[in-house]
Amino acid sequence: MSGANSQYYTPTQDGWYQTQVTTSGCVSAVSNLLHRLTPGEANQYNVYPVPNHGAFTIKITTPNEQVFTILIFDQLGHKLYEVQSLIINGEFDQAVNLLPASTGIYTIMIKSKDGSVIKKFNINK
Repeated sequence: MSGANSQYYTPTQDGWYQTQVTTSGCVSAVSNLLHRLTPGEANQYNVYPVPNHGAFTIKITTPNEQVFTILIFDQLGHKLYEVQSLIINGEFDQAVNLLPASTGIYTIMIKSKDGSVIKKFNINK
């Protein structure tokens, strides 16, 4: 989404999305890798801050009541965190503390009846 300057976006097509900021001629590293599996869904997902030191927040916004499962995996595919049967209607923030997680790329999967969203995020020590 070249030229975009808003804090939140909802992908409308299947595929990979990522964040890269350009300001004053400087380009940031790629972060917030997201794979969209269900096009047109009105839910919004965010993990912040990215990168972080192992403590971060997951934000989910829904237009109506839905049931979610949140899973977080390390670089080797080991499940580090799981919340099932999470009922959300509107905005929801979940603080997560993976300390003492090591530096690396982690994967969060958010599942609902409409599909799954997969995001990658960095933990830097």
